[in-house]
Amino acid sequence: IISQVVGRLDVDKGIHTVIAVLASPEDRSCEKNWVVAGDLDHVIYEWYPEIRIGRVDLDNETYVFEQHIPSPRSFLGMRGSTNGVFYDGLYWFVTHVVVGDRGIARVYLHRLVALDPKLTKIVHASDPFVFEPGGDVEYCLGFRISSQGIVTFAYSVRDRFPCTLEISIFNLISF
Repeated sequence: IISQVVGRLDVDKGIHTVIAVLASPEDRSCEKNWVVAGDLDHVIYEWYPEIRIGRVDLDNETYVFEQHIPSPRSFLGMRGSTNGVFYDGLYWFVTHVVVGDRGIARVYLHRLVALDPKLTKIVHASDPFVFEPGGDVEYCLGFRISSQGIVTFAYSVRDRFPCTLEISIFNLISF
């Protein structure tokens, strides 16, 4: 079983504390790729067939669905990847779709997705992209957007090779 865990990290002391191991809201044996938009009251559970957003109920160690946004068919298979970054009045996320099967060449196709500040509608979604030519199993661990619109992605290739990449947001999204 793979579960979501909520905890606290004290960087100064190098200590992490588990607060709760959350029960699956769908009775799934594998729960991963949830992403946070600001705080635990705004957690995206999945992206398709609708974006399902809820909150973490720490008292009952559960996830509670609160709102749904219709999503386009192009979001089929979309998963996690990063928590939301608030930039230019929107929450931005990096998501991915896995193409290929286990044992066969797998490629992670990423998309940058922006939701309005109340998390009620999709405002932007980039075309799919890879970080490196040829594609591979790339996983985006996090990202930031500077005030000048420079996106810095932190990602790994095959869970072994950490990398960063910088690109203008205007090269990824048409405004």
